[in-house]
Amino acid sequence: MKSILRCIAVVFAFTLVANLSFSLIAAERPSVFLLDGERLHSVRTAIANGDKHFQPAIDALRRDADRALSAGPFSVVNKEAVPPAGTSTTT
Repeated sequence: MKSILRCIAVVFAFTLVANLSFSLIAAERPSVFLLDGERLHSVRTAIANGDKHFQPAIDALRRDADRALSAGPFSVVNKEAVPPAGTSTTT
């Protein structure tokens, strides 16, 4: 569970670092609901200061995001599974 929260914190931190200036990053801890604000603030600050500890997670996030952007488009009519009733309105 902690690793999932850390991953979410890294993802959140990466998106904020990519979109905010350093002055906003260095501000006080964020007010968040599901995450530890202090931890999020420290991760964001570390990334902004050039800490490479989170670089593998950032690289994996970017790779997964690029892969997700090339997938699709998805539609409810493009499905291969047959519904439990055995009939499909698209066929």
